[in-house]
Amino acid sequence: MKLNIRNKLTIFAALLIFIPLSLSGIVIIFMVRSSIEDNAQKSIEKDARLAEKIFKGRQQVIKEIAQNLAQTIAAENLIESAETPINATSAAEKDATKANKTAQQSQVKGQKRLRELLERRLSDVDFLIVTNRSGQVLLRHNGDPAAGESVKDNPLVLDTLNKLETKQPEQIAAATQSSSVLEDPETLKRLGLDTQAQIKGDGGKQLNEGLTIEGIAPIKAGDQPLGLVIAGILINNAKQERSVADEIKNALYPDLLGEAAATVLQKDKYIVSTNFPNDGGSALGVLVKRNLPSDRPAAATEDVKGISYKTAYLPVKSVDDKIVGYVGVAIKESWFSAIVNKVLYLIVAIIIFFLLVAIGVATVISKRLTQPIILLTEASNRISLGELDEAIAIGSTDEIGQLAESLERMRISLKQAIERLRRR
Repeated sequence: MKLNIRNKLTIFAALLIFIPLSLSGIVIIFMVRSSIEDNAQKSIEKDARLAEKIFKGRQQVIKEIAQNLAQTIAAENLIESAETPINATSAAEKDATKANKTAQQSQVKGQKRLRELLERRLSDVDFLIVTNRSGQVLLRHNGDPAAGESVKDNPLVLDTLNKLETKQPEQIAAATQSSSVLEDPETLKRLGLDTQAQIKGDGGKQLNEGLTIEGIAPIKAGDQPLGLVIAGILINNAKQERSVADEIKNALYPDLLGEAAATVLQKDKYIVSTNFPNDGGSALGVLVKRNLPSDRPAAATEDVKGISYKTAYLPVKSVDDKIVGYVGVAIKESWFSAIVNKVLYLIVAIIIFFLLVAIGVATVISKRLTQPIILLTEASNRISLGELDEAIAIGSTDEIGQLAESLERMRISLKQAIERLRRR
């Protein structure tokens, strides 16, 4: 198809606008994509820090539970009831005086009261332990301890006992504390939590250790320590009402429950508590294979059960500053991609809109520019046919107007010449 000058001008004007507009759009798209990626990384890292604060907030709650229970035991003088044997088995004990029998009755009553206190607090925690001042277990939430049972190998207990031994007021005040502890299978079995702690990990690995949040508080008479109260929750397979992961997710992502997750890992990077959406199945036991930070969060993309997530983690440390786990957050990559796509669609729509406007404007302008030329073409055709009566009026002062005036003068000259010839 042969293009006329009007179409050529329209195409030229459209290209003149489309090319820089498209190049600008590509640059804007690249900048917007980079900006969204950077903001997504900063946002997920910020969320990881908030998740750490929520985790530490739960530690504070557990510490307060232990502290309140320790204060109640001290106020009611119940530690002696747990520490003194009840059953009288020897002949001398059977011949005890009435005073001794009264003391035993008081002791039985005290132990009953102590068990009531532990049972009442079990609605908030998974386990409770009462020890003497040296860390020997006197009573557990799930029954009497074994002979010689001790928790001195627990780093939190050991640190608390060391603080109490200094007898310095500031150290004694700091003995009420909380931390995360990686408990061994034997301890979990004694607490009745070994089944809950077990998770089957990737590659057939069986996870038997349990990551806990524990709070500890001394039972004191004045400044004299009489014993310890230890309260804690097990993070592995945590019940929904006690799940730290659920608390983090509900606090940070109330509107993204199907897109986001909070996760707790053991120190070997196996997931022990999470609420990943079940698109790809349960993520418990999944091994996080990327390197994890020891001090600050670093966002990265990883695959969990066939779904791509942007994640960030921070370490969970014990009281002796050893990493025992990690707490982190995750958001589906598709959620971020959807945001990028929305922006891209908007930019493309804007480019198309301005291109259509440009074509419209170019069409109008080209029509105005070519209309005088079309009139001149028609006039010259009339002159060639000998139609000299119609004047040529363009109404333009530019070069085309000057051409029209020349053509008009030529028309007049031809008409006058023909009239002279006719008169002869």
